[in-house]
Amino acid sequence: MRKNSQKPRPVIVTFLWILSIIFLVEALVMLAIENVSFNFAGPPLEANWIYAAVDAVTLVAVAGPLIWLLAIRPYAQRAREFEDAVSANERRLNAAQRIAKLGAWELNLKDGALYWTDEVFRIFELDPERFEPSYEAFLDVIHSDDREKVNAAYQQSLRDRLPHAIDHRLKMADGSIKWVHEQCETEFDAHGAPLVSRGTVQDITSMRERADGKSRHRRRSPGDIGRGDRPGG
Repeated sequence: MRKNSQKPRPVIVTFLWILSIIFLVEALVMLAIENVSFNFAGPPLEANWIYAAVDAVTLVAVAGPLIWLLAIRPYAQRAREFEDAVSANERRLNAAQRIAKLGAWELNLKDGALYWTDEVFRIFELDPERFEPSYEAFLDVIHSDDREKVNAAYQQSLRDRLPHAIDHRLKMADGSIKWVHEQCETEFDAHGAPLVSRGTVQDITSMRERADGKSRHRRRSPGDIGRGDRPGG
């Protein structure tokens, strides 16, 4: 069972110790001042200046920890909690994209800057530390037989100002082939000029292979299979 009594927080205890030491030091300084004889032109003036300096130092020493404790520390804690929440959401998003083999991208049509999520790099089998995404570099990874079709579909969507989707192949560095499904929509300004294109790319290689396997199986009729199984058939 949880006890009702709780120990004081370490930061509170530390602050109270610091505050006690500050007041103790101030008391000792003030006591020393009282026992000092000032032999200069204006003893009261010098004493008042010293008293004022001690009070100022004490005020700063007390106000500083209070400001940190009541204002800065809670804000810093909230900022850390917000950063932790953002990091956790990013990890969940990356995990979801990896499981679904679905990445996202954004193309700025003003400066040509292309952003890929980590999953897009994984699908394209490219190193994000060495590869700089661009629309031209994206086209280079597409299978040569599909490259013109993909580019034409995207350019047509810009002219029509409509979203588009397309399936196409990728040619990997080792010569293997992947199938991906692309979806894209573009944001336009008030004059109809394209600003930003955003889309997704999903690796559908396994789905295509299963579909092709079923299609080949359907093309073989039971009669053909029977004749093939008979000797000399």
